Amino acid sequence: MRSTDGLMIDRAAVSALLASLLVLGKEQLDALRTELAKDPTGKGYEGKEPGDVLALLNERKIGPNPNERGKTAVQSISGKELKVWLRSVLTRALELGGTVSKKWAGLSSALVPTISDSEVINGDSKMLAGFAAQMVADGLVTAEELAALFSVPEVEWYESVLLPSRAEVVLGLEEVVLELSDLPEMLP
Repeated sequence: MRSTDGLMIDRAAVSALLASLLVLGKEQLDALRTELAKDPTGKGYEGKEPGDVLALLNERKIGPNPNERGKTAVQSISGKELKVWLRSVLTRALELGGTVSKKWAGLSSALVPTISDSEVINGDSKMLAGFAAQMVADGLVTAEELAALFSVPEVEWYESVLLPSRAEVVLGLEEVVLELSDLPEMLP
């Protein structure tokens, strides 16, 4: 882009520069003052040199992931996966005995051979929905177990993660590094 006086302006560089400038509002400055005065996490700010206080505020550590591992829904599973799951549920039915056992033994001998290993079973299959509802009603599976059949663990989840710095937590910002110029009146 060309400016009115003919100079070339790199928009990306200007955007990056503007994004790098940290401007703290009154609420954020108040939150930092409170942090430094009360030291709620016991970092030990009192009596430290300004650079050491900033190091404590900006310090990031690796720690346990505060987020639970989630599940990601899948649209379909293979016939082979469904047959393995059905066999485990039907084994449970046989262990229960009685009329539930007889009912599901008959259904399994009719159902399982009709599913080919390479077949793709959709999660919204009407045939599967009918069987699934009956399995839940008969106490063979819970609704949660059924939902788990069509979900897989999140791929991008780690037990240990880089935790936010105290400055990021106090300010409510991501990826921020405070500098002495950001807090001139707060530090000795």
